[in-house]
Order: sequence, then structure tokens, then C-alpha cells
Amino acid sequence: SHEPGEEVHYHALSYAWLVGGLIEAVTGEPYENWLDQILPHAHHSFSGEEATRRDLFFGGITTDVDNDRDLAVLSVKKGSVDERRANNSSRKETAAIPSSNEEGEDDDDRKRKARKVLEKYRGFEHLMNPSIFNMRKVREAKLPSANGHASAESLARVFDAVVRSDNGHRGEQLLSKSILGLAREPSRTTKGVEPSAYSSNSNQAMLNDAQAGFGLGFQLHEFTLGNGDKAMSIGHAGLGGSVVIAIPEEETVVAFTLNHLSMDSVARKRLLGIVFDELGWKEPASIPTERVENAMATVPL
Repeated sequence: SHEPGEEVHYHALSYAWLVGGLIEAVTGEPYENWLDQILPHAHHSFSGEEATRRDLFFGGITTDVDNDRDLAVLSVKKGSVDERRANNSSRKETAAIPSSNEEGEDDDDRKRKARKVLEKYRGFEHLMNPSIFNMRKVREAKLPSANGHASAESLARVFDAVVRSDNGHRGEQLLSKSILGLAREPSRTTKGVEPSAYSSNSNQAMLNDAQAGFGLGFQLHEFTLGNGDKAMSIGHAGLGGSVVIAIPEEETVVAFTLNHLSMDSVARKRLLGIVFDELGWKEPASIPTERVENAMATVPL
């Protein structure tokens, strides 16, 4: 135990269950339906196809989403997680759940067997197992904080709606200026916190940029802009390297998603370095980057 404000703890899942419950209590409808109404959705029309498909889901994917056509398969960089778990086939895991009636079994017996099988999927370690999230039933499930599906473009559209100016040329702002200002103010528990305070928290260690502070649930990084001004970004990192970063002063959003999960993605670090250089931003130490020219200089000829 500790006094309030002395330690920082990142709750990867529980906060979204609480916020989702508040949304449903206030609105009287499922939180994913409410989010669908207020957030922008990116749609893509693909060549040769008549249908326009969504690529942003908050409460699990819908039944019309095609596994092979629409979904990226999650994989993991060797050594990033428990390889034995990560290499398990989701097909085998799905098949292990009893689905047929055995002679003499009643409903209670079948339920007890199903619970026993599902027990192995409980626990923090399964957040680090991509085969779990490749299972269709899991992708369709409503799991706050753990089961959003998005492309980089749709993620950028959401944060553009958060940080856009109030001139209305790109649509209505999702947050007022006052709320956005509060979101960019580091919480009392993250102001001046040393990186070592985060490293002891296993949940926080799931993030590539674990040294960042937080404000109203957003992850914060202080950038130096091309004109020399300091600006606090808002956004969040995801398990395995995905990230979204938005700076209101620039009206710019950078979103990066990947399905090959890595706790130290070289691709992410290099691509972010290229983008920040192009925008004239100087990133803080809380966002790991790698400049391509520096990496090339270390390659022996």
C-alpha cells in the first residue's frame, strides 16, 4: 500500500470496464453503440467490390467481417512473449472447448467442463498471447480496453476529431477546449515521476513508451515543434507497438498500427523517426525512435 500520489500504476483493462459501465448507465445503451454515434468512422471502397466496409470497431467485430479479407493475423516477435503460448494454434484451442453432448451428461456437467477448459485462458499472461486474439469468438466478444479493431487511418480519424480546431471545416470537435486542456495536463501522480517508478509495474511495461505521463486517460509526450515551441501530445500506445499521437497546435495526428507484435519494434522506431523529421518535431525520450541514417552507418560494408 502507499499514500495517494506516491506511486503510478497503469490499469490496462479495469479502467475501460469502469468507463464503459458509466457510459451505459448514463446513456442507457451499449457503450459501443454510443461510441458509434459520436465517433467518425473510416470506410474503404475496394476495387471490384460493391460494399464499403468499416475498419473501426469498439465492442468486437461484427458478423459480416471476413476473417481472410478484413482481419490481420496477429503474430509475435521471437522472444517478446512466452513463445510456447504464442505458438499454440488457435484452432486447437477452439477445438478444446466441449461442444457436443456425451451420453449421460446433463447441462450442469457440460457447464462444469466448459468452465474448466476456459480456466486456462484466465490471467494477465493471455494478454501477451496473440493466438487468443486471433480466435474468432474472442474478436467478436465485447471486451472493454482489449478488443478494439482499427486501421491506422480510422484511429487517426478518431484523434483528429479530438484535437481539430473549432472552425468546423473538418467537422465538430469531440472535446471542448477546456476538456482538451485538462487532458493535456499530466495528472498529479505522473508529474515529475522518474522512469524507474514505471519500470516496476508489469502492466506499464507492456507499453513501448512506458515513461510517458497520463492525463484523463490519455498518454502524454512533450514535443518540441519546428518553431521551437513546446507542445504536449495526447494519444496512447498499444501492446506490441501500435501507437497514436496527436498535437492540437499542429492539427496533426500520427497513427501507426502493426500486427507483428514486438516490445521493441525497429520498424516502429524508424518510421516514427522519419515522420517526426518530416514534420519538424523533436520527440522526447519517452518515445523511442531510431534514425535510419544512424542505423545504416553501423552496417559493415
